Amino acid sequence: MIAKLAIGTVQFGKAYGVSNQHGQTQAEEVRQIIQYADHCGIDCYDTAPTYGNSEEVLGTLLHEIGVRQACRVVTKTPHLKVHTVDEASIEQVRHVFSKSLEKLNSKRVEGLLVHAANDLLIVGGNILYQALRDEKESGRTEKIGVSIYTGEQIDAILDQFDIDLIQLPFNILDQHLLHDGQLDRLKDRGVEIHVRSIFLQGLLLMEREQLPEYFSNHRATIGHFHAVADERNLTPLQLSLSYGIALPQVDKIVVGVNNLQQLQEVVAAAQIQVDVEELHELAVNEPILLNPALWKL
Repeated sequence: MIAKLAIGTVQFGKAYGVSNQHGQTQAEEVRQIIQYADHCGIDCYDTAPTYGNSEEVLGTLLHEIGVRQACRVVTKTPHLKVHTVDEASIEQVRHVFSKSLEKLNSKRVEGLLVHAANDLLIVGGNILYQALRDEKESGRTEKIGVSIYTGEQIDAILDQFDIDLIQLPFNILDQHLLHDGQLDRLKDRGVEIHVRSIFLQGLLLMEREQLPEYFSNHRATIGHFHAVADERNLTPLQLSLSYGIALPQVDKIVVGVNNLQQLQEVVAAAQIQVDVEELHELAVNEPILLNPALWKL
């Protein structure tokens, strides 16, 4: 289902990803990506003020190509890096969001997410949440939400706040949010789910012999995943993406691409159908492998 695809834009603003050998995507390549995405009916873009100059690149090209009004853009708050949220923090959030809108050539966005979930969970987090509510009521964002890393963060957020949208890490090896029930809990609350890290920052697409030495203890896991893909006559990209798309709880999968060819491969893979029940056996519990925040490369 191509309609479930969203374009991640971090590569538009800086080099990103353990398997990225292309560096930052050049503006002309971004233009081709946006034009092809529009042709395919992909209208959602994920960005953030911490992604280098991605907001500016995205805003400029969406406007030049003439598709800004038809596109849905989700951006994020700055990382507050404080122990207590206060009025100075809220002023920072408002200021950065205003700058984001300016860079995006827009008066509003589809979604505004708290980039660091713990900013909502520390003292004063309720003040930050109210600031997001104010932005929604003002019309500067259609939806508010949060980007999370763990199931514990999901539970804590849902216990305290009503959100419209969440972005979370999920892939064919890291299925714990599905099996622990958090995805179902989110859908029961009417929350739109956007998945990131579907390729584990590109790690799942690398051959075993290409893996950095840091992951040497996990080569068997990656090798087994590749073997299952081979058995099904699928590439690792096709198996990874088709699994995520087949999950009914998932609304969007945010995929970062460096060039037009990569997007074309993603679009083709999005049309492959798989039985998710047959792929649950690929789930592993290897935090050092599954959580990029723990990587020491």
